[in-house]
Amino acid sequence: MPAASLIKLLIVLALIDEAQAGRFDLTTDVVLTTSDRVGGSDRFGTAAAGRYQAGPLIGAMLSLSDNTAANALLRAVGMSRCNDVATARGLRATRIRRRFYDWAAQRRGLENETTPRESAAMILQIARETAGSRSGAAIARAAMQSLLEQSDRETIPAALPKGLDIANKTGELPGVRNDVGIIGYRHAGAYVIAVLDRYGDGTRAKAIRTIRDLVQSVDQRLRP
Repeated sequence: MPAASLIKLLIVLALIDEAQAGRFDLTTDVVLTTSDRVGGSDRFGTAAAGRYQAGPLIGAMLSLSDNTAANALLRAVGMSRCNDVATARGLRATRIRRRFYDWAAQRRGLENETTPRESAAMILQIARETAGSRSGAAIARAAMQSLLEQSDRETIPAALPKGLDIANKTGELPGVRNDVGIIGYRHAGAYVIAVLDRYGDGTRAKAIRTIRDLVQSVDQRLRP
């Protein structure tokens, strides 16, 4: 399935691994170039070319799904490195093949892909990396906090009662709506759900309703 912005979770996993190897941390300066600036970038879309600390870039990439921040971080860690991390972490179908908003690459058949199961695995792996004191754990904790502050609450969070701690990441392309989240993060009875909807010729509104209905059905079975 097209991953859309769910693939940003793979970038985080690659940064965590780079940090564990001593090559990266939240204070690392990341170069942002004019070629990184694309649409769907509420925080860094108009940022001047230059160096920015990794922490704010990661925060924007996850909480606002900022594509410019994602492009800068992807270039810093490398596409091939991200895919090597996917393989090492048992993600057989998850691959990143193009930068964000690179529609020419998409037309050539290059698409970022994942599955519901592997999307769930990625967010769980980030959550599990929060323990400890190494640089990788610091990146994982910052990432999970940003997911808790996710601005797009239209699908999984909107389907559930208010007051739940939900760490989620959405992804969207024309004809595609994805969401993965940990429901009740850091609480007993927490669970993860991932829904990837390729609705094609259907409407976005119907896809949103379908995802919400499915999430509500699952929650009634899993949460006391």
